[in-house]
Amino acid sequence: MLYYYPTQIPVSIDKSKLNTLKNHTYTTTLLYSSEGMFQIRKGKLYSVHFEDDNDSKTVKLGDVNYIVDKSNIKWSSVDKLPYDFIRKDTNVTCYEKDSLKFYIEETENKISHMYFFVKDPNFYGINNDIIEFMRKILKASF
Repeated sequence: MLYYYPTQIPVSIDKSKLNTLKNHTYTTTLLYSSEGMFQIRKGKLYSVHFEDDNDSKTVKLGDVNYIVDKSNIKWSSVDKLPYDFIRKDTNVTCYEKDSLKFYIEETENKISHMYFFVKDPNFYGINNDIIEFMRKILKASF
């Protein structure tokens, strides 16, 4: 598994150009507190834990720079809300093409995060697929 994170989020994108691809949308709720990060998923509360990849690297595909890593996220079920927290509701749209998934996260109708998830990094042509995704959606420069 690999994640490709653009080093800059585009100012403007056109998601309608991806409508021909298999996609689904869902909402996540994150709670940020001094006790850690939590997520509400399907009515249950989870503590979010990140396992960082120490071998991440930067690559350029087409005109875009990406941070590529194998970080992992784990969730553990918890029974109580943190005492004090900031809540963020995020709409997530996932577009799929073969072994590649492209996620766009929006908070308050503004893109807050986007990334590619590659389940099989040895899949032929994955870099070209990422370049093609970005060419399709970019309306303006970074």
